[in-house]
Amino acid sequence: MAASDHLTESGGGMRGNALIVWVALVFVSTTIADTVLGAERQPLMFKNYALGVTELEEVKQATPGIVCRKCDASDCDDICYAHRGSVVGVPINTIVFSFYDNKLEGVYITFKRQFFDDVIHSMKQEYGAPTKEEKIPLKDFSGESVQGRELRWIQANGMIRMEEYSSNFDTSGIHYSSFTALEKFMKRETPHTEKEGNDS
Repeated sequence: MAASDHLTESGGGMRGNALIVWVALVFVSTTIADTVLGAERQPLMFKNYALGVTELEEVKQATPGIVCRKCDASDCDDICYAHRGSVVGVPINTIVFSFYDNKLEGVYITFKRQFFDDVIHSMKQEYGAPTKEEKIPLKDFSGESVQGRELRWIQANGMIRMEEYSSNFDTSGIHYSSFTALEKFMKRETPHTEKEGNDS
């Protein structure tokens, strides 16, 4: 893959932090609303997998060519990769499953960007209008400016985020994330952040 194909986001680190804060606020407000209204929170689904319910072994048995390993970061305990399958009828490049405590908590899919509008259409049919839709200013390593679309659907127990550009210029991505994963990630990151602050 050529270096010029890769994309960076203007202020990427700051935006990453802002996204975590934004999702955290959504998580808190959704939890409060569910408590007040007594709503039963259904798990976020990806195909036949229920985030927060489906176990690692079930995903391994159902996914041809899957490769798994332990995570070396706070965002999962186990992570698995495969390069076969489809999403809403579109062939995938890569699918990544992430697990906390042996439960599936996140799914990330990449596919060719030429199918981005087709996938948006299917996602809107299934989930309705996005909770948030925006254009993100991006630059590749050659300095070219591009506008990448990003859409988010907030569900009762998680979030779906679509990005027009994923790791390179030719692919798009979809993230399925449970709020449980966010909660565990934030709990695990907090001691690291505090330690770094004390060491500085």
